Amino acid sequence: MMQIIQRHDHQTECKLLRQPPLYIQGSDGHGKLSSHLMELSIELKQLEGEHLQGLSLASLMKLEKLIEGGMSRIRKTKPTYLYRAISSTYFDWWQNERLEDEMRELKTKASASTYPNFLPNKYAQKSIKRNAFDLGIQLISDSNCSGTFLKLG
Repeated sequence: MMQIIQRHDHQTECKLLRQPPLYIQGSDGHGKLSSHLMELSIELKQLEGEHLQGLSLASLMKLEKLIEGGMSRIRKTKPTYLYRAISSTYFDWWQNERLEDEMRELKTKASASTYPNFLPNKYAQKSIKRNAFDLGIQLISDSNCSGTFLKLG
């Protein structure tokens, strides 16, 4: 008996799918659209568990089958959404940690460097001295300061 009901429901659904859209069916499209809208709103309320009083056993079983199908699709896609949400949250956390480490490192470098020694290492200082010598500029190194100065005039 259930197979016969299922086949009938399937055939009805196939007929509905083969029909042209309601706005193409004729000049009385407005009446058909409003009745179709009313049917769909009743069906939606039934899916939400409202207006179930006048339904037959077959209609209730069809409704239950629709809901179970929707729930199975939800169960299949839910882990994917959870995984994406967790991955996104973890990536945001990791990026935040990385940026905080970079900020700490920059603060440490900024507090360690003092005026007038701006050059990051001794190789850069040697390069400046070599370039100044090539240009004929005389550099003076002050024993009290760690920086290198140009002799003016």
